[in-house]
Amino acid sequence: MGWNDADRITTYSSSAQLTASIPASDISTGGTAQVTVFNPAPGGGTSNSLNFTINPLGNPVPTLASLVPSSATAGGAAFSLAVYGTNFISGSIVRWGGADRTTTYSSSTQLTASITAADIATGGTVAVTVFNPAPGGGSSNAVTFNINIPDFSLSKDPSSATVTAGQTAEYTLTVTPLGGFNQSVSLSCSGALSAATCSVSPTSVTPDGTNNATATVRITTTARSIAPPSLPLGPPSLGLRLPTLLFLMLITVMLLAIAAGRQRARFRLIVALAALVLVSALVACGGGGNGGGGFTPPAGTLAGTYTLTITATSGSLSHNTTVSLTVN
Repeated sequence: MGWNDADRITTYSSSAQLTASIPASDISTGGTAQVTVFNPAPGGGTSNSLNFTINPLGNPVPTLASLVPSSATAGGAAFSLAVYGTNFISGSIVRWGGADRTTTYSSSTQLTASITAADIATGGTVAVTVFNPAPGGGSSNAVTFNINIPDFSLSKDPSSATVTAGQTAEYTLTVTPLGGFNQSVSLSCSGALSAATCSVSPTSVTPDGTNNATATVRITTTARSIAPPSLPLGPPSLGLRLPTLLFLMLITVMLLAIAAGRQRARFRLIVALAALVLVSALVACGGGGNGGGGFTPPAGTLAGTYTLTITATSGSLSHNTTVSLTVN
């Protein structure tokens, strides 16, 4: 049997069947082979030919392993994305969220894609895949690319403190940039207790996009003191002498009543003196408001546990945290 006019080892089965051994090299590339049969002399000769079709080897399905870089900051500039995996071919295409991107073939394990600024204009995630064209081929698995929105986090240390009235408590604030955040952050303190001040220094910080920025919160309390009793502001009150006054007036009324000779005069005198007693009693009760000493509450920061809020603001971004202070 002939394979493109080259003899191949042939086994005779019958007058209607032969079997030939075809090596792998005969079908290493796609195309068509001419198959014939030759009978030797005397007589004999070459038969007509039949076509044997060799289908080209199909492209493999690519596999995606990693991306470099694997994330970017929203609003950033265009960049080149290195794509690593296996079964890449010269016709492989990197797809960004299903859309083809200009792709450069480096090797069967690396491609490079051009990512535009518009591709990372807003935050979120994008599925990156690699596509190998036909014959064969297909799409790889997806690897997620993160587009980070710049932000920051706020933390404090310690979260609580205890002081005696008159002392100052300090807390360290830490602003941590996220997604390359590098904007100014304003810091403030609210909910301060009475007779105390809460301040932040500095009042604003600016992280550099990678490293943290810190500030100090100081809560200064006021020592307590007790004021002496206040002195009377007016004449001594008659309120405390009212029982004695009433008793003396009652004795006077009785003596005058006995001394009066006539009953009508005695009655008028009793009524007049009773009115005098009533007026005197009212005056004595009303005068009690100006007498006696008073007590002034202690001045300074009162004992107790207080919660204060620290707020960090940058444009539309705002975060807060709380600290606890116990005053003895």
